[in-house]
Amino acid sequence: MALATQLQVEKFLQVDYTNDPDAAITMLLENATGLIHSYIDRYLPETAYTETYDAPQGSVLHLDHYPVAVAPAPTVTEDGTLLTVDTEYRVDHKRGRIIRTSGSGSLPRDWRNKLQTIAMTYTAGYDFTVDPLLESEAVVARDTCTRIVARVFQAAAAYASVPASSALIKSVTLIGSDTITYRDTETGGVTTAAIQLTDADKIALDPLRRKVLISG
Repeated sequence: MALATQLQVEKFLQVDYTNDPDAAITMLLENATGLIHSYIDRYLPETAYTETYDAPQGSVLHLDHYPVAVAPAPTVTEDGTLLTVDTEYRVDHKRGRIIRTSGSGSLPRDWRNKLQTIAMTYTAGYDFTVDPLLESEAVVARDTCTRIVARVFQAAAAYASVPASSALIKSVTLIGSDTITYRDTETGGVTTAAIQLTDADKIALDPLRRKVLISG
């Protein structure tokens, strides 16, 4: 699912589109969502997963997706044996880590060092249908997705307002909006904005990147 909705884009732009859903906005929301997920190397909407992992060195197994839901509790099978939560493993829900523990459930112990022997069933991510969102990561992702789509629509509106004869126009000022500057195309015309992350978008998304929490 998309990280933002058409209504949120409309609120950001202070407009109301006739079609709901609008096919163009739906496509842009999906494209922006894919771009964000590719950059942060995670899938954020709440989803149920069944995965198999190689046993890591040491006691900590990093899951591919997080945060991990508290309910239903993750189930872990090691080399065909179902483990007991809070006794044989602990769950770091925020960072998506499964810590193998001794029978007492307190002291870490190493996983059995074998390939593809850990089976995981768990639910991870955020429920983006909740409004208002409370989790800061979800809010950042939603707002970034909204901004990306809004930029494209603002640029498209500017492009549509340029007379066909104005081949060398490089900037357009919309009423109630900042001036939008375009680079030249090969024919000297104007270009519309592409679906892409700006430096400001990347700065906002950097704390959400998967490798940051794995190494932190």
